[in-house]
Order: sequence, then C-alpha cells, then structure tokens
Amino acid sequence: MRWAFLAALAVGLLLLGLYPTIATGYGIQFMLQLFMWVALAQSWNLISGLTGYVSFGHVAFFGTGAYAAAILVATHGWHWGPASLAGGVAGATLALVIGYPCLRLKGPYFAIAMLGLNEVMRVLVSYFEGLTGGGSGLSLPTLHASVQIYYAMGLAAVAVTAAAYFIITSRVGLRFMTIREDEIAAETMGINTARYKLYAFLLSAFMPGVVGGLYARDEGRQQESVDLVARGVEPHGLSGDLVLPDRHEPEADA
Repeated sequence: MRWAFLAALAVGLLLLGLYPTIATGYGIQFMLQLFMWVALAQSWNLISGLTGYVSFGHVAFFGTGAYAAAILVATHGWHWGPASLAGGVAGATLALVIGYPCLRLKGPYFAIAMLGLNEVMRVLVSYFEGLTGGGSGLSLPTLHASVQIYYAMGLAAVAVTAAAYFIITSRVGLRFMTIREDEIAAETMGINTARYKLYAFLLSAFMPGVVGGLYARDEGRQQESVDLVARGVEPHGLSGDLVLPDRHEPEADA
C-alpha cells in the first residue's frame, strides 16, 4: 500500500512538472495560485493545527515577505529567488520579535493580538512611505518568468508539506500536539512550552514570507511599472492580496 502511494505521488509530481509545457498562461497562473494556498495552509497548520494557537496574523508574514522581496528587487537589483528567501527570513524575524510576548496569551486573546498585528503592519507600510512607496506602491521591472515562478511556488508547496509531515511524525510534533491538548499538563511533563510554541511560530512564519516574495514578483511580471499596494496586511483571512491596478490578463509565455 505504501509503495502504491509513493508511486502515485511520484506520477502526480511528474505530471505537475510537465504541465507548463502544455498549459496556457491562465492554467499556469491557476496552478501557481493553488500551490501558494497549499504552502500557506500547511504553514498555518504548524502553529494553529499542531499547537492549537489560532493565528490570524499570518497575512502579516505574507505581506512582510512580499515587501522585503519587492524592495530588494526594485531597489537593490536582487534576483527574485534570493529575494524571496530573504522575504522568508523577514517573516521569521517578525515572528521572533513578536512571538515571545504574544505567545504568552492564550485562546481568543492570542487571536486578537494577531489581528492587531495586521493593523500595525498596515500603518507601518503607510508611515514608511520612502521605503515601501506607501499607497503609490513599488515599481518592479518587467519579468517574463511565470514558468520559473510556477516551479518555485510548487517547490515551496512540496517543501512545506514534507516538512509538516516529518514534524507531525517526530518527537517535536508530539510535543506540539501535547501543548494543544493540555498545555499545563505538558509543562508538568517537563516540556518547555514557551520554547516549543516559539519554534512552531517561527517555522510557520518562514514559508508565508517566501511565498509572499514569489507572489509579489509574479504579480509584477506583466508590466514595466507595477503599483504594489498593501492590501496584503489587512486582516481578511490567512493571506491577503497584493493589489495591482491596471493589471492585464495573463498571457502564455513564449
């Protein structure tokens, strides 16, 4: 049974790898968005599913990664790949800064704090207009790399899914789930709950930052000058949107 599952998984990954050779531009964009949501959902599961701390603040990590990558690309001329990884580091850094005080809260208080984080990030984006462009956004150079970003987003989805599997089946994952079931009992068993909650928070914040960077670069690929507006830090759900005024319909790459 296990071998059959692995064989089916390998065939599925192969078909996804070959898909861009026959797909239209719309098909590639659809699958790219699907990969993005898979990666975001699996990342969210690491903190909310395993430890039971429901987070409404992952949109802030997504937006932070998107802005970090966009700034590096637009201002410093970085390639979108390293810039997206730097976006992941930026998201994890934000989680490290806010993690210790916020993770001391429990239940609805933690969820409310995460909602507040989204609003704080929105205000910061507007305040530091010289860095983020404020409401005017950032200009990204033309890039026809939707197929490459498709593979990068797919790799991110596979990587975070595999990481979630290995964590769930490991002793670390068992500690996470012990915290979810009964945090006081976990502490009496000798589990450093503060440390493991922070571990889960950092792990869950890295990939949204990476995905945010890839998303920002993909949305900026159609035009020579693209307005990158910060709806990505509004508290509308797991992930927000980076709105691109005057964006054309996607076309198939040559």
